[in-house]
Amino acid sequence: MPAKPKNQIDDAAICPGGTTLSGRDLSAMKEKVQASGDVDALASFFAIAGNPQRLRILLYLSEVEELCVCDLADLIGMSNTAVSAHLNKMKLQGVLKTRRDAQMIYYSIADKRRMKHLASAFRELRQAIQEK
Repeated sequence: MPAKPKNQIDDAAICPGGTTLSGRDLSAMKEKVQASGDVDALASFFAIAGNPQRLRILLYLSEVEELCVCDLADLIGMSNTAVSAHLNKMKLQGVLKTRRDAQMIYYSIADKRRMKHLASAFRELRQAIQEK
């Protein structure tokens, strides 16, 4: 029996009792997750929403139709410049949209359905944490 190269991992060492899924089940599961196409979009959204300040912005915007930078800066306790940087990043990712009225720019959620799910999940997580 030929020796394994040093960089090759011994599967038996990782799963000494054998895998829990058959090769067919593994293939079906892999195909299902890869075929959904949503994993990358969801990961991108979580990368944006994973920042505490941006998550606060999203949660505030989920409560009202739209807000300007100065209102969000007051709510979060940050400078207009810092809030603008967060808003711009979320706009570039397609999470937020803008509306201009003369000199004022108002920000709102671009995908309200996705935001409703996020707000609902946030409420449920908060409740679960408080129940501990």
